Amino acid sequence: PPTLPIGKRAPALLLLFVLVNTCLSQQTGEACFSKFKKGKEDFVLDTEESVKHGATFISAPNLSREKDCVAACCKEPKCNLAFMKRGDEENPIESCFLLDCLYMTKYVCRFARQLGFTSYILDSVYEKNLKHGPKQIPDAPPVANGGPDIVVQPNDAVTLNGIQSKDDKGIVTYVWQMLSPYPFAVIEVRKTIYGKVCFL
Repeated sequence: PPTLPIGKRAPALLLLFVLVNTCLSQQTGEACFSKFKKGKEDFVLDTEESVKHGATFISAPNLSREKDCVAACCKEPKCNLAFMKRGDEENPIESCFLLDCLYMTKYVCRFARQLGFTSYILDSVYEKNLKHGPKQIPDAPPVANGGPDIVVQPNDAVTLNGIQSKDDKGIVTYVWQMLSPYPFAVIEVRKTIYGKVCFL
């Protein structure tokens, strides 16, 4: 019986392979996405606290779509959290971060409320650790940081910056006060993120 020349059969086989491979990739992508649960919007990962308790940063692939970020997490055996900063219409996400939030089978990632962030967590990790709500964590006291120490001269005015202060529940207001009496210093601004101190 007549047979196709090798030169003509190869492109047909190549096309078949490409079509099958594309279909499998699409199925794998949808199957992967279905294994993740979307977290609450507008919560940012507290990197310092999470890493301190054992979370592991895996990578930050340069991607612009949520599904691509989640798919990248699927390809990493230890990835169970795809965390991203939202972008604009042209680039729906500005950045993508992949993490392992388990340490010795315990979920250790911590979040704080902040606009502009989205996360997807592996469904099996969610079911085991977060479905019934987070465990009660004691309220930690705020950490006040007025900036580095500086040396001033008489008649100088110094503006203190509390931007490095933090609290696990979020800072509502700032109150500046003298911890020890000093008659030659006067605080002019007391209840904003900046405190102004004048020296006589």
